Order: sequence, then structure tokens, then C-alpha cells
Amino acid sequence: MKRITQILLALLFVSFQSQSQSGSIPQLKSYEDLSTKLYTSKVIEISGKSKKELQNTFKNWAATAFNNLREVMVSETENQIVLVYITEVPVVQKLVGIKVTDNWPLYVRFVAEFKDDKIRVSLYDDGNSLYAYFPPRSVYISNYQTPPNTKKELTKRMGSWYLAHTVWQQKCDLVIYSVENGILNPTSISPKRKEDF
Repeated sequence: MKRITQILLALLFVSFQSQSQSGSIPQLKSYEDLSTKLYTSKVIEISGKSKKELQNTFKNWAATAFNNLREVMVSETENQIVLVYITEVPVVQKLVGIKVTDNWPLYVRFVAEFKDDKIRVSLYDDGNSLYAYFPPRSVYISNYQTPPNTKKELTKRMGSWYLAHTVWQQKCDLVIYSVENGILNPTSISPKRKEDF
């Protein structure tokens, strides 16, 4: 699982680098519900699994996907688990003629809902604290929907926020892929065990 995640992150970084170097401006994907900041959701169906079994499988995936599950899990009921985590997005800006790369910590709210035989996972833009003069968690990356007119504008303030938004979406897509793979193939997330422990 960690190897797959490393490969996917490497591909994401290469994609980010090629987007920032190529002549094209990356396109954002549409939100399922922009008014609620819902970026995407997916229903994963697994026949013959109870709600409780699916919750345990999800927790096993989350425990391997995050450094400390207790730090990111903000709510757990019999039907739902909510995680809030930070994903770092590289941002390239020109400041006084010099290109500067910074990593922005952007929040994601991850809601997993459980029924017998299926899970629905949903990812939301959960607000961010980018600068000291904004109230905490009041800046939403989903507000930056307008693409710049030229590639050169991607390194200006509004263009760099737009580009950060596209990378944030790509990282969310990787999480959806990872959870689906972890739920459908639970042995892929288990560490390899030696028989002679």
C-alpha cells in the first residue's frame, strides 16, 4: 500500500511539474455540489459484507493511509466515520521576479458512510488558514475556479491559487483510488507477515 501511494505521489509530482512547465493550463474538474464544497464522492459496493465489517476494513485502510488515525478521525457513529486531514500542495509564485515554491497545507473533510454491502466516501473542501489576516479555516480552495488566461499568470497570486486547486483535486482523486483499492483488496493494505513470529 505504501509503495502504491509513493508511486502515485511521484506521478502526481511529475504531473504538477509538467503542467507548470508545459504551455497548457490545467483544467479543474466540476464539483458534485459546490454550494456545500463537496468535491467528489464514490459508492463502493462489496456484496456479502455487513456494515460493521466494512467499517473495520475502512479503519484498517485509514490506519495505514494516515500516520495517526486518532488525530484525523473527528467523528464516529454506527453509520459514519468522518476524517479531517491536511494535504500539502506545492505552490509556485513569482515574488519580486524570483520563483518561489512553497507547500500549502489544505484541509480535506473525508466522510465515509456505511450500509450493508456498500460504502459511500465523500471529499469536501474544509476551509483553510492560509494567512494570519484571514480568520481560521475561512479560505476555501474551491473558491478559485477561474483559470488564468496565460501560462505566465500561473505564477501570479490568483493563478497560483488556481493551480494549487487543480493539484488539491488530483490528491483527492488519489485518496478515492486508494480507499477503493483498500476496501476491495483488503490484503493489499496489510503488512506482509512472517509465519515464524
